[in-house]
Amino acid sequence: MDYEKFKTEDFLSNAEFRDWVYAPTSASESFWKNWMDAHPDKTNNLLKAREILLSLQYNEPDEIPGDERIEILKNILSDGKETLIKRNDTYRLKPYLRVVASVVLVVSFVFIYIQYIASGKDEKGKALPGWVVKENPRGQKARITLPDGSKVWLNSESRIEYRVDFTSSRDVKLSGEAFFEVIKDAERPFRVTSKGVITTAIGTSFNISAFENEGIEVGLVTGKVKVEAPVINENMMLTPGQQASFNEEGRQLTLASFDEKKLLAWTRQTIVFESANFDEMKTTLERWYGVEIRVEGAVGNIRFSGEFDHESLQRVLERIAFVEQFSFERNGRQVNVFFD
Repeated sequence: MDYEKFKTEDFLSNAEFRDWVYAPTSASESFWKNWMDAHPDKTNNLLKAREILLSLQYNEPDEIPGDERIEILKNILSDGKETLIKRNDTYRLKPYLRVVASVVLVVSFVFIYIQYIASGKDEKGKALPGWVVKENPRGQKARITLPDGSKVWLNSESRIEYRVDFTSSRDVKLSGEAFFEVIKDAERPFRVTSKGVITTAIGTSFNISAFENEGIEVGLVTGKVKVEAPVINENMMLTPGQQASFNEEGRQLTLASFDEKKLLAWTRQTIVFESANFDEMKTTLERWYGVEIRVEGAVGNIRFSGEFDHESLQRVLERIAFVEQFSFERNGRQVNVFFD
């Protein structure tokens, strides 16, 4: 196929190109790398299309077929004379609004990408290093597919960054918490940097928690990873079931085992408390549901254990309040908790 004449919207609608973006193989990686090397003047169009597809997957509405989502994007990128949806089918109001919201998010990302990342400059004309950012606010989680096919489950109040040219250097920056399923590539190790701690893998799955004002924990589920703490010049190799913890204040790197069910509960929309004090529960619930919890009265010595699977905030608070004897009221995103 004559890809030399392709514009961004042409790449979006090309099945071979989409296969490479969503499920890269060694053959497709080699083909597109060689094609970019041979056509440097077309590389920006290709990279823009790839990021659009990855962003569309990140905010993907399941009611609309894949080909139609691509058509919507093509129309948005064209002169705007075509209608967004050409079919005679009608959708329920709620799914349609979700599509519009998804498209708006994607278009916003495209605009930023074209204006800044693709040009290699920021709004002031200064050079950018070419990093893509994915970030979740409180109350939101997401699954992300990286350009090499690796999967990332990104927790609430968390952020990852990776280079636009991810295929040549698989480096990720993490703030918050994420679970990674890494595609194996012996020639290109997968590195995650979080608060100064570097986790290196080839093909494996692991969880990293590195929230602000909390310690850093790396739990290995499958494969093998190397965890480094350059600030104290120490490192360790993990095997499945092992967890490395780095205490920034004590400057210690320690090794322990972990409960996989508890560690990965958040990826299954499950909250697990084990002898948790109220401050721990408050932090978790604020992050999980995107609320602010204010407390009145003396909390006391609370140690609560419980598991909540796909539960609403109302239901979680009711169960905890019944055991710990407090009352609460909710007004939008603010929750007031009252202890006698």
